[in-house]
Amino acid sequence: MKRFTSVLLTLITITFSSVAAQMEEGGLLIWEKYTGINGPIMTEYFQMVKDKYAPSTGNTYGLYGRSPTIGYRVTPVQTGGLEGVQEILTVRQEVFGEFTDAEVELWEDAWTSRETMILANVPDLSLIPDDFGVLSVADNPFVDVLVYFLKPQEIQTFRESLARRNELDRELGADDYIMRVYQGMIGTPSPAFLVMQHYENMTDLETGRARRMQARQAVPEWMEVQRRLMGSAREIERFILNRNNELSFSANR
Repeated sequence: MKRFTSVLLTLITITFSSVAAQMEEGGLLIWEKYTGINGPIMTEYFQMVKDKYAPSTGNTYGLYGRSPTIGYRVTPVQTGGLEGVQEILTVRQEVFGEFTDAEVELWEDAWTSRETMILANVPDLSLIPDDFGVLSVADNPFVDVLVYFLKPQEIQTFRESLARRNELDRELGADDYIMRVYQGMIGTPSPAFLVMQHYENMTDLETGRARRMQARQAVPEWMEVQRRLMGSAREIERFILNRNNELSFSANR
């Protein structure tokens, strides 16, 4: 399982020409899920990576906890498309070659398995402020995540429904939150969409969601659009993440 980097590099190289033309503008996302986490060792490992290697690689990433045994590393790829992804993963592989025996041992013991997905930003379906950036993510560390695994024939229905839902939210004044939308490219059951809604804290998440739903439920069209959106998926996975700002790294800070 821990050979994922070289396998993924090969997959990206093979896949690049066939999917590049389908990419959305606005960058990509490397989404890594870690399972079987050993919390203290995981913390020690990523503190070591941040202190010794992250500044030299220049790539920004966020570390998120889902449960005591599940976590995520999220890396935005602002430019270069899949070639940019390949560049980041190549550098990480080169850095790994510089690890001491003790650092390799940390890497081996920090988690049991890791899954990686590459996703494309979908800016026309997202709700983000004009000044959105790394600080916006750090200041809103609680993330309500929904992963929609769509029925193959329902991609357009999902996109149209989410776009219309966003329009209705704007009309209702219920668009006062950060929502990032990504479409799966590599490593996801195709088709899949990832929706990330960012909040300052759990109170903000819970009260904001309840307040918006109260306004939405009074609009029959909103409820119908939501029904179509949910119906376009064969499965929906939902969970809350908490960003670890101390272990996350930004090349701009």
